[in-house]
Amino acid sequence: MKKEVNIVYTIPFNSFPEAYRLAEKFHNLYEEASPQFGYETRKDTKKFDPNSNNGRLMAYVCYTIVQEELNKQ
Repeated sequence: MKKEVNIVYTIPFNSFPEAYRLAEKFHNLYEEASPQFGYETRKDTKKFDPNSNNGRLMAYVCYTIVQEELNKQ
């Protein structure tokens, strides 16, 4: 059994809403474009849920990318 990574809880929505905004935008564009690439997304993840493991993971990834890009400047 895989253990859940708790690091995704370190970026709560209220503290980093921009990470969740970016994650939701990414998610929506991904859902919209996936059929054009012959890809069918899962029915249970069609709507972005910031409280799901997937939503928190996406926000964490967005937050990390933005932080890395800002550190390059």
